[in-house]
Amino acid sequence: MPAMISVIFIAGFLAAFTLIHLLNPEMSLTTNPLSIYTFGKAGYLLRAGIIMVGFSEMIISMLLYSRNLVHRLLSLLLFFMGITALITGILTMDIGPQRTFQGTIHIYAAGVQFILFPFVSILYGLTGPVNTSLFSNISGILTISIVPFITVSSLIESPIIINIYGLLQKVYILVIVLWLLIISVDFFRHVKRHKTNPTDSSAKKLPL
Repeated sequence: MPAMISVIFIAGFLAAFTLIHLLNPEMSLTTNPLSIYTFGKAGYLLRAGIIMVGFSEMIISMLLYSRNLVHRLLSLLLFFMGITALITGILTMDIGPQRTFQGTIHIYAAGVQFILFPFVSILYGLTGPVNTSLFSNISGILTISIVPFITVSSLIESPIIINIYGLLQKVYILVIVLWLLIISVDFFRHVKRHKTNPTDSSAKKLPL
């Protein structure tokens, strides 16, 4: 049941992500960061979607932690990512040169997601179920390769990187969401298999 709730939350984010892009065609897919869309038409949908991602991360982390499936450090890091996602969704970024406390916290909270996810994904790939290890490791390697571009664009404001900053950020976010979806579906499938055939040893490799 918790895994299914996580899947529903991820579906809610993907629906919000798609809708806000369709409703705000004047915004640049490649340049504008995702947080800018919260100020556009139906921006509240995106904020709700980001909050749902946070809840999904927290649900998966608690499943992992309660069943000792992976190293508990991974569970704690993923739970912390969930908290930062909630903060990112609740608080909005700053518009314009003036910096506010709310906007600063938003940036730092979002930054934690970008920094922690590659480590969480790779650690899960190394210690988690075999059937999702390859995908998890690829997700970690892909996202960790994007981090330098995002960091450089923030520090030196390179025109080349700035022009694709929004695209890089959105790809990164979608990788995180896809990872959560795959893990959640994997949990759900094993729960269903265990209920159908309780003696199936393969169904016990994931927490129920």
